[in-house]
Amino acid sequence: MLLAIDAGNTNVEFAVFEKKHLVAQWRAGSSMKRTPDEWASWLISLMQLAKVDHTKVRQSIISCVVPNLLMDLTGLCSQHFGHEPIVMGQGKLELGLGSDVVDPDDVGSDLMTACVAAKQLFGAPALILDMGTATTLSLLDQNGNFAGVAIAPGLNLSLEALTGGAARLPQVSWARTEKVIGTTTLSAIQGGVYWGYMGLIENLIVRAKEQFLDMHPEAEIKVIATGGLARYVVEDTKLIDHYDPDLGLKGLQIIAELNK
Repeated sequence: MLLAIDAGNTNVEFAVFEKKHLVAQWRAGSSMKRTPDEWASWLISLMQLAKVDHTKVRQSIISCVVPNLLMDLTGLCSQHFGHEPIVMGQGKLELGLGSDVVDPDDVGSDLMTACVAAKQLFGAPALILDMGTATTLSLLDQNGNFAGVAIAPGLNLSLEALTGGAARLPQVSWARTEKVIGTTTLSAIQGGVYWGYMGLIENLIVRAKEQFLDMHPEAEIKVIATGGLARYVVEDTKLIDHYDPDLGLKGLQIIAELNK
């Protein structure tokens, strides 16, 4: 079995794959500072609850955009699962796709894993919308190569910036509202942030599509959404063709298989 670990700025996701089948997955906050032993105690206990035999994990792969977490997660794999993990961004890995950007080494591993999965599962060309701490829109060109990305503040970050920077606005959680215009301060903030953010997403997709199709008018480009926040917005736009919340984990499984 394979243990895939996807450590983002907000959450760390753990998943166990048996061949290509996602057996079980768990999530912890990225802010939780744990030693390898503490990670093992937490993770192996959850594996036992899910009836997953941790002694059958023969391979691990890590994608981590939080440097402070990487050493402890690497130690988890080496000390408690008995092998050194594959680490995205360390060493030369086969990804199954090329890159047409100026500095491929500067591209976040989370972007690459999602693109790897999108290419294999949905084909190219494609736009991959990943909504987490940041919102990214990555482009796979007609040859299946990573051709660039747009990066914007995430939905939660946008709300925090608004309420944190305006002294008289209260701290609120975002929520989908039926109307754009609110009649209370709460509904005004929530409506403005949510529907304004929907406009940001749709504008990025429309303009990226237009620019790609200007150069490749014969192409049919699809949009795949993933990330913790994407599930809340997919029903409010017709521009997203597929939604897969586990795209990054599936990409790690594909990369691990390619580098077995």
